[in-house]
Amino acid sequence: MANGIKMLFKSYINIAIIFSISFLAFVMCPSSEATEMRQGFGQIENEKTSDDLDRTSVYLRWRNHRREISWPYESEEDQANDHGFSVGLHRGHAPGPDFSGQRISGFIGKKISPQVYFDFEAGIHHLRDDAQSLNKNILAVGGNLNWRPNDKLYVEVGLHKDLSYLTLQPTGQAESLTELACRPSLTYRPVEKLRLINRNNFFWFSDGNRKKESDIALMYGLATTTPWVWLGIGASYIEFARQAANYYSPEKFFSWGPRLEAVGKISEQISGVLGLSLADFQEGNLARGKGHYVSAAVRYGDRSDSLFEFQTVQVRSAQNARTWTSDIYSLSLMWSY
Repeated sequence: MANGIKMLFKSYINIAIIFSISFLAFVMCPSSEATEMRQGFGQIENEKTSDDLDRTSVYLRWRNHRREISWPYESEEDQANDHGFSVGLHRGHAPGPDFSGQRISGFIGKKISPQVYFDFEAGIHHLRDDAQSLNKNILAVGGNLNWRPNDKLYVEVGLHKDLSYLTLQPTGQAESLTELACRPSLTYRPVEKLRLINRNNFFWFSDGNRKKESDIALMYGLATTTPWVWLGIGASYIEFARQAANYYSPEKFFSWGPRLEAVGKISEQISGVLGLSLADFQEGNLARGKGHYVSAAVRYGDRSDSLFEFQTVQVRSAQNARTWTSDIYSLSLMWSY
């Protein structure tokens, strides 16, 4: 991971200088509403998989007003105009090509009411791969609509156009492809101890392929305040219009199994987060397989001020005596001022 980080920053000195100047310019600008707080976010992440992927990414974001419609901050105004920017730097080695990408974008957002919020983002996404003589730029655009009509229902719909090398597996493959994606999701909580979560992704790729992805979970709250402990069952379905040779694209994939979500206090400033999903899956006509997803994090601080987090995510799947693994480690800091 240390070598990946070193290589990443060595290649991005000029971008870092430009970003630093822009960041200071935004930070020095006063917020338009005195009661609203600005928010910054930074993260470094490394992923390694059993099919020889090694990716390191850095994410930086800033916005003039912190915003979360599904869980509003105490100081949020009922109506507000937002703006901000984000930077994503990626460098990795995949089976075959090495790749590096830089994505810089700005956004504007509008909080129409405590129940409705939308934003629009546009920027440049650059991808380079010397081995394949690939040097590609694309105008990346997207928008999101958030709707929370009451305390029981939350709906989000996103639409974007971007490069596909971070979406398709293995990451870094199919570098020349672009995607148009629609991401509708909802969370329904009819009573205090019951949640229904449904997330969907629809992709249209530039090679003519299409992907449908849906995940649904029904969770029961064993504890709904502090600690926060939910136990339930979930299912996922993935479908591609056709199988492609250069990226993982099963015609049909179905999995289901028990799930657990937990958040608890370790001390006044430290908390622990755990997510667990066990799965029995079927891919096309192949033999059935088993897998698991485990996410564990330690947090220091509070979201209303500053929050530091170390997270690890482990994915395992076994089928026909073959095992695929993915391990992700990340450090992040979110701060409000």
